[in-house]
Amino acid sequence: MSDAAANGNTLRWGLDATIESLSARERLLNAARACYEHKGIAKTTMEDIAREAGVTRRTVYRHFGSHSEVLSGVVQREANRFWAELQQHLPPVESFQAFILEALIYTLKHAPQTPTHSFLFNQNILPLVNEMYLNSRGFIEQRVEILRPVYERFNPGGELDLVMVTEWLDRIMVSYLATPSPFFRSEDELRKLFRTMLLPVFS
Repeated sequence: MSDAAANGNTLRWGLDATIESLSARERLLNAARACYEHKGIAKTTMEDIAREAGVTRRTVYRHFGSHSEVLSGVVQREANRFWAELQQHLPPVESFQAFILEALIYTLKHAPQTPTHSFLFNQNILPLVNEMYLNSRGFIEQRVEILRPVYERFNPGGELDLVMVTEWLDRIMVSYLATPSPFFRSEDELRKLFRTMLLPVFS
């Protein structure tokens, strides 16, 4: 076999191993999510995840160092999926302020009831999700990069501090999801509240 062929095989096998690794990781995240829904997070063990995925516990630890890493992976993946769905369903908007308003309303209205994402907003998991969202620089920085293209589309060359905006919006979202307002519950009421108290900040 020529050196070129050998190098080609090495590259192909390396790619195959990477694809296999990604597939295994996704399978484990799917298994973990199923366990969380059936048993709850507190009662789910690495052994449960391995059994659900049809692999050994050693295989789980090959991809995730701890249960908290598994949970973080599941939460991040589902949050990204919800964000993608949110952007598909929002009405056309003409400003970043309007986008933020509609995104907040959509999240508060749909997140707890959306079958594929309600897992994120179950009252039993919410404290753990909140801990990840609000205390993790990595999570906030990832969402900043997701939000950045939206901001730059409406404000090319703008200088708004998106880290500050993202953390502040996270805290607003988490607060209203965890403890709905006794005064502002309907979509119209929430829209009036956020339009009055939130949008002037971006003006």
